[in-house]
Amino acid sequence: MDKLKYKARAKVNLGLDVCGRLPNGYHKVKMIMQTIDLYDELEFNKRKDPDIILSVDSKDPLEITLYFAQQN
Repeated sequence: MDKLKYKARAKVNLGLDVCGRLPNGYHKVKMIMQTIDLYDELEFNKRKDPDIILSVDSKDPLEITLYFAQQN
């Protein structure tokens, strides 16, 4: 298989409680989440080289978390 397509579904946090810190530095949290009918479409294409290329189909790519995180 040379191509995979996924929908990354959005969710809304209805409740979030930070309960402490774990030994690995992450926080222990309790959440109440609800999925909503929005999603990003992700497409993964197999490459021959080890490079990762990220492209965004948006007029304002700074609004897309994955793109913004990749730039830092």
